[in-house]
Amino acid sequence: MDVENYGSDFEGIGNDEDIYFKPFEKTFNYVMFCMAVGMIYPNPKTEKWRIAAIFFYMLIISPATSFIAYDMVEAYKEGDMDSIFRHTIVMGPFLSQYLKMVLMYKYRTNAKLLLEEMNEYFEKLNSKPLSHKFIAKKWLTKSFFLEKSWAYCVLAGSFSFPISAICKNIYSALFDEYPRRYCIQEVRSPFGGSNLDFPFYEIMFINTCMASCMYYINFNGYDGFFVQLILHTALRIAVCSESLKDAFKIDDSVLRRKAVGVVIKEHIAICNETGFKMHSFCFPSLLPLCTSS
Repeated sequence: MDVENYGSDFEGIGNDEDIYFKPFEKTFNYVMFCMAVGMIYPNPKTEKWRIAAIFFYMLIISPATSFIAYDMVEAYKEGDMDSIFRHTIVMGPFLSQYLKMVLMYKYRTNAKLLLEEMNEYFEKLNSKPLSHKFIAKKWLTKSFFLEKSWAYCVLAGSFSFPISAICKNIYSALFDEYPRRYCIQEVRSPFGGSNLDFPFYEIMFINTCMASCMYYINFNGYDGFFVQLILHTALRIAVCSESLKDAFKIDDSVLRRKAVGVVIKEHIAICNETGFKMHSFCFPSLLPLCTSS
């Protein structure tokens, strides 16, 4: 049976010998979808498209970021620190998306190597003892749960402001004597006049909605991929610990030493891989935290 069909309660497993592990691309469908749509997946065939996507994303967010930057400058002149912090909290994660796309392209070879290693390990798991498969299944079940949980958290964070503004606009149009417009992000118009006037309001509203969609895709794809890499390391350590237990159960001292040596090599490989992951992902993952804290 495919691991991707496991439930948290392991219903309908049937014969344990049928446990089969698929590659990352067929296991974590949601993360994979967001990586592909967000042009984050390290596919050599789409490198030119990824470069185009980086510039296209700049084009999408440029109106909103320009208006917000203008408002921040004016707020600074007026000493309005509240507005500066309010805009920074929003601008930080949005701009970090662009930087993460650039860095992910720069480290595309690293990301591809990490994916290949994960797929190779899943393939090796198919020939592992049943006890090792159970441990891997347990960790993958956690991974599936966190994949969905993270998607829901990002969904709430990405669309809470647009949905709130849309609901307020609908309510005001239906029930208020004098309907008014509500902005997703309150920004003064650089052209003078009210920020609710046409076409500034429409441009800003549509642009921030598009940015929210990109925010959702990027954080589910990039950060979701990083989370799965971390959990994959935990899975390998758990299986490695079980291998060590099996090694100490061997009666023959020569074979036992060989088995322990294999476990030590595996542990060293895990440590090296962890350092490789941190080198490839740590800095860009800290960007949204540093810019919005």
